[in-house]
Amino acid sequence: MPIIDVHLILAPHSSETKGLAKRLADLLGHLFNAQPGRVWVRLHILPAEHYAENQTIVAPPDLPVFATVLHSRPPKGQAREQEVLAITRIIADCLNRAPGRVHVEYAAKGAGRIAFGGKLL
Repeated sequence: MPIIDVHLILAPHSSETKGLAKRLADLLGHLFNAQPGRVWVRLHILPAEHYAENQTIVAPPDLPVFATVLHSRPPKGQAREQEVLAITRIIADCLNRAPGRVHVEYAAKGAGRIAFGGKLL
């Protein structure tokens, strides 16, 4: 059951979050070939004034998106490379952002360290 945390940097008065978590969950669920309810997306919004890059001003269309992917057992090697490209494309397309502004991080494997409903994976 992958959990994807998406941290979206938003310009003031942006409306791009309407239905976004659901769209991402559905598209990522398809990517992971997951049964309904098995891919979870947590959308976090960070106002643009709470984000900065050193010695530059980032225009609203260039604001980044950070995603963290948690698998019980993450893919390795070429499978991970293919997955990260697909995740990047899905997020970029949903948000109308350049893929170069989508940054994906893989969390350590969840098996043995995360519990759902009191049951350790």
